[in-house]
Amino acid sequence: MIDVNSLSDDENKILAAARAGELAAFDGDNKPKVRAEFLTALVCGEIENKSIHPKGLQVGGIEIEGEFDLEERENVPSLLFWDCYFPDGLLLRGANLKHLDLAGCRIEKGIFADRLKVAGSVFLRNGFEAKGEVRLPGAEIGGSLDCHGAKFENDKGIALNADGLKVAG
Repeated sequence: MIDVNSLSDDENKILAAARAGELAAFDGDNKPKVRAEFLTALVCGEIENKSIHPKGLQVGGIEIEGEFDLEERENVPSLLFWDCYFPDGLLLRGANLKHLDLAGCRIEKGIFADRLKVAGSVFLRNGFEAKGEVRLPGAEIGGSLDCHGAKFENDKGIALNADGLKVAG
């Protein structure tokens, strides 16, 4: 459990917005750093008496410190990250999400989303950039997969692995 008394001002802003179903937007070139551990606890209901709105987490313009790890998590609400920076990548292997929007985000060290299940759509568009492998083998997307304007690169091998990916939309 995350202690609410240990939250930074930026984390408190995100918490308040998530509880209200609103976007927590941060502007400027210097993105505030937010702990991945806090974001995981927030979307997984692990912050005591601080449930979030059914709209899920909506945040723009932050840097996520640490690997954002939702591996094997069930019933994760919608995740909407706009223009965010993930220097340590995302771990979504076997997770079950409502919706995933990473428009304009920059991802280092890849996305590991083997067997990911998303009820709605996945948006990797509008300037989305991933360095390292984006892995979607065996993933299932109930809506659309939109990669318009995205850039995938991996100097060490495959940039986008979508073996066995099922997209319904």
